[in-house]
Amino acid sequence: MITIRKARLRDVDEVTELLVEMYKHHEKRDYFFRPRKGARRAWKKYVEHSIRSRKCRVFVADTGEKLAGFVICEIERIEDPYLFRKRGSVYDIFVHPDFRRQGIATMMVKEALKWFKHERLRRVELIVLKNNEYGEGFWRALGFRDFLERLVMRI
Repeated sequence: MITIRKARLRDVDEVTELLVEMYKHHEKRDYFFRPRKGARRAWKKYVEHSIRSRKCRVFVADTGEKLAGFVICEIERIEDPYLFRKRGSVYDIFVHPDFRRQGIATMMVKEALKWFKHERLRRVELIVLKNNEYGEGFWRALGFRDFLERLVMRI
């Protein structure tokens, strides 16, 4: 049975390993995701910071024996003069290939959305890697829609 729970500091190493796997997957799609020297240490610091931060949440899918996935999200302040002054951001989500197609990502996102609602947020944003049909379809099935398109150029 999979339990979705808030990550603890003792989960840092395991979440970091899942994050490394996620970036290996992304690297196959775009050179931008090729890790630099010391990336693992930086990712571990990012995970630990996210777990400790009051404005971040890391939710994990716990099998009882190991972690099957994670989602990292944050509440961000918007300084521009828009209607919404805060937004929820989903930064990273990953489910280990051995545990995919079981609804785990959906369960983790629902937990993140519940936290955002509890914090009285009305807007959630995320970035999806272009040409990631599975990812785009996943987010659209949850009710997300196109908003902005980020373009990039290698110089």
